[in-house]
Amino acid sequence: MASSLYHCWQNLPSLFLLASINQSCTLKGSISMASLYLAVASYLEPHHAAFTIPIIVLFSSEKNEKSFASKSAKYLFISVFLVCSLFFQSLTRSLVGSKMYWKTLGAIYGETWLTSSPNLSLQWYFRMQLFSRFRDYFGVIFQGIPFVLVGPLSIRFARYPEVLIAAFSIIWTIYRPVQVLYDANFALCLSMLCPRSLARMGVPSFISLCCIMVPVILNVVDHWMWLEVNNGNANYMFFQCLAYNVFLGIICAQFVSASMQRDKALRIKLDETKEEERHHPKME
Repeated sequence: MASSLYHCWQNLPSLFLLASINQSCTLKGSISMASLYLAVASYLEPHHAAFTIPIIVLFSSEKNEKSFASKSAKYLFISVFLVCSLFFQSLTRSLVGSKMYWKTLGAIYGETWLTSSPNLSLQWYFRMQLFSRFRDYFGVIFQGIPFVLVGPLSIRFARYPEVLIAAFSIIWTIYRPVQVLYDANFALCLSMLCPRSLARMGVPSFISLCCIMVPVILNVVDHWMWLEVNNGNANYMFFQCLAYNVFLGIICAQFVSASMQRDKALRIKLDETKEEERHHPKME
């Protein structure tokens, strides 16, 4: 029961993320409400703060009539997001007390957020194999890798916020300490925001998508063999988790590569158009 409640709680940040994206994509969307929803998602799971970049780009895009001024939209979104985040942290501090505040943050965002309980992630197995004195270092490195990728991806796909949303979701699915099937399903659904990128993806991604249920089914069987009837060991589950995350990694790499190919094709087409207009100016 506790595990089921935790997994339901784990899905709440995705709900608020979707609400924030919905506000940024609609003409009647509110910048303040989008900031509030994303602040709630980031309060529950801090890595959602990275989604401020693509959502700001959505609000600042020329196609969105609600962006009354690009700079004003950016500043308003960031300001409301910071104010809401500070409010949530202040509310937590007032509820648990100043003495327990940092312990509470450590319990939610710190080392105990990482787990040694078996799931579809790879983190539990590596953490179980490490000496206790190295676990803090491992936790920082494991959770820091996705943040390292935020900058390069944001620079490369600054004009494609939908690509950033889908790429961030898949990357954090792979590096999530407690991973369930819902996470991968949610990330793959967000990739449908970029149909042109999906159309350019190769055969390996299709094979990975078709084969991804094989390690999931074997993981369920190995979980039963190891923890119920004691006929297996942790290595059985680990190799299924490894295969599962390798398939997700292939899909993520193919998606990013296809998005780069799409951007390159558009740039070449734009350059050709400009060159043609330069040599053959239109007659007034």
